[in-house]
Amino acid sequence: GTLFTTTFQGNVKYLKKSYQASESGHVLQFTFKEMTVEGLVQASMKDKAYRVKIKLDQTMESILERTCECPVGPGTHPCHHIGALFLYAMDNLSKTSEPQTWMARPKS
Repeated sequence: GTLFTTTFQGNVKYLKKSYQASESGHVLQFTFKEMTVEGLVQASMKDKAYRVKIKLDQTMESILERTCECPVGPGTHPCHHIGALFLYAMDNLSKTSEPQTWMARPKS
């Protein structure tokens, strides 16, 4: 979407990694409540995951705040973990979404 592209403007590397992470199931946990998306996003190294939090405005079209536990974090350009959670949220929420929680089943 336009907002996502604008958020990652000038950083094609993170843009591509965000799409790849979202599409390949790296969003392990997802909650949405009071315009805040929180999740657990698997790191590129398979044995680690980072907590990510994104606060959206009332239109769900702008990111007001964003945090991630990874070394890159929100910085000038947000990390791909933030991007992956944002993409996942936009694919799975509607503007009338009620609070919800989703959690991936552990791989055995």
